[in-house]
Amino acid sequence: MNSEPTGNVNSDGVGARLLGAWQLYAFAFGATIGGSWIVLVGTWLLLAGPAGAAVAFAIGGIEALVVGFSYAELASRYPVIGGELVFAKRIFGTATAHAVGWGLVLLYLALVGFEAVSVSWIIGAMFSGLLGPTLYSVGGADIHLGAVLLGLGFSIAIALTNYRGAQSAGRLQDFLTIGKIVIAAVFIGFGLKASHLENFAPLFGAKEGAQSLAAFFVLLGSTPLYFAGFGMITQAIGEAKPQEYARLGRILIAVILSAMLFYLLIIVVVAGLVPSARLASYDLPAVQAFDAAFGMRAITNVVLIMALLGLMTVWNATFFAGIRVLEGMASEGLIDGKWILRRDPQQSRVAPVLLMFLACMVGALIGRPLLLPIVSVAGLVVTLLFLFVCIACLVRRRSQDLVRAPYEVPGGTATIYGGIVLSLLLVCTSLFGMFSNTGESFPSELYVILGWSVLGYVVWRRGAARRARAVAG
Repeated sequence: MNSEPTGNVNSDGVGARLLGAWQLYAFAFGATIGGSWIVLVGTWLLLAGPAGAAVAFAIGGIEALVVGFSYAELASRYPVIGGELVFAKRIFGTATAHAVGWGLVLLYLALVGFEAVSVSWIIGAMFSGLLGPTLYSVGGADIHLGAVLLGLGFSIAIALTNYRGAQSAGRLQDFLTIGKIVIAAVFIGFGLKASHLENFAPLFGAKEGAQSLAAFFVLLGSTPLYFAGFGMITQAIGEAKPQEYARLGRILIAVILSAMLFYLLIIVVVAGLVPSARLASYDLPAVQAFDAAFGMRAITNVVLIMALLGLMTVWNATFFAGIRVLEGMASEGLIDGKWILRRDPQQSRVAPVLLMFLACMVGALIGRPLLLPIVSVAGLVVTLLFLFVCIACLVRRRSQDLVRAPYEVPGGTATIYGGIVLSLLLVCTSLFGMFSNTGESFPSELYVILGWSVLGYVVWRRGAARRARAVAG
């Protein structure tokens, strides 16, 4: 096993690590709390009721903590850009690193496209007049000129911010995260004040007996995915100050506990505003629950602004991470790195930013039909990454890498084994959800993953031939 020392040079190549504990928290928390809750909270309540949903998210947060400890240990041991792909190369070698890195590229390209669609959707809900005329239809959904232009404009803004470097992206993340927390406190406060206890019935959903228990486990199996943004910390650590390595565990705990508190409050507020039976008819349950309770557009817009800020923080964080995964693969020799690592005269990234920007534009042009497939693909990739990181943490401890990590998993190998078991269950849950949601014998999302895997293998073989020629030369 490779026990080479960790690097001290960040992805800017100048040795300056600028991100502190707050920025690491902002990237991870911002990537965790997006905008999915605005649509899905109604489904959570219908499946398990307010009490059942609250219990499911509390357990999901604990599951995320168990897995997250392994992330924190490996990130503190290998604090360089690339995250999981660096763990893979140091512990398992280049072939595994390429497979992990290729999966990460798919994940982040998909997610930035998802955010481009979602941001346009939320702004359209706030200002329907901005959507403009219909340009064409995809999968039965109309694509409007205004939505495309909004996607383009926000994509350019995110790309330019990240083009200017980690400090610029960090400042934007700080601003968006603080705004999100303040606005969340405002509308949650209003919601709690207007809640009525009678709306909480039934506490554990409308179904009874075995059906109620089955619905609860369907929700429980998906809840850790709503905490998955904490993994973003493995990409940001390559830009972090060295004194933050040993604090990764505490930062991660703060991220997951904050996210757990947010989800629990959202469940309580939405459940208290309207009876659960009415939520089934709402397209945007969180928004329409406030509209039904207050009848004030101003309050409704506060909720939409919160969702918009959530989507923007996820978008900025995933764009940031995608750039670093591409650079990590290039710097580790997993792909042809000349064009990826080339900098302009200001030492700014060019090719990785353009690739991520193009993914945003694909999302904006295809629109909402892209959302569900992305969720399914991303969910499976994330759960596989959870499983890999836990296994990698266990293998490293048993390898010849005797250097202690600045942060170590509390509870040792027992906790790591727990993370492996939970991750396996999540992989099975993701596959079950993918098959059950589509009703197809072989879901189209799996064709996407298989096609991407074949392309990755071709890229890997070409790279192997190139490396062999370099050694021979």
